[in-house]
Amino acid sequence: MSTYDLIIRNGYVVLPDEVQKVDIAVQNGVIVKVGNQLDSKANEEYEAKGQYIFPGMIDVHVHFSEPGRAHWEGFETGSQMMAAGGYTTYFDMPLNGIPSTVGQKALLEKVNVGEEKSVRLINL
Repeated sequence: MSTYDLIIRNGYVVLPDEVQKVDIAVQNGVIVKVGNQLDSKANEEYEAKGQYIFPGMIDVHVHFSEPGRAHWEGFETGSQMMAAGGYTTYFDMPLNGIPSTVGQKALLEKVNVGEEKSVRLINL
C-alpha cells in the first residue's frame, strides 16, 4: 500500500472529456494517481464530497510591477487574486519594475521578490 503526501477523496474531477467522482493522490506537490476509492494512505487527507476539482489555469502575461511599483500591482496582491480565480501559475512580464528586467541582476532581483511575496497554496 502506497503512502502519499495528500489524498483528495470523493471529488468531482473535471477531466478533458468528462467529470468523474474519483480520488487524487499527491506526492511532492505533483498529482501521481487518479482513481476510484484509492486504497492508499496519506499524511493528509481532504474530503471533497460534493465539490468540483478543476485543473489550475496558467496566465502567460501578467504585469506585477515589482520591484519598485508594488502600489500598481505587486506579486502579493496579484498572486492572491490569481489564486482566488483558480490560477496556479503565472508568467510575469519584465518591463514594469524598477529597474526594468533587462539584465541578469534585475532578473534575479525580480525572482527573489516574486518568491518572497507570491502566495503559495502548497509548499513544494
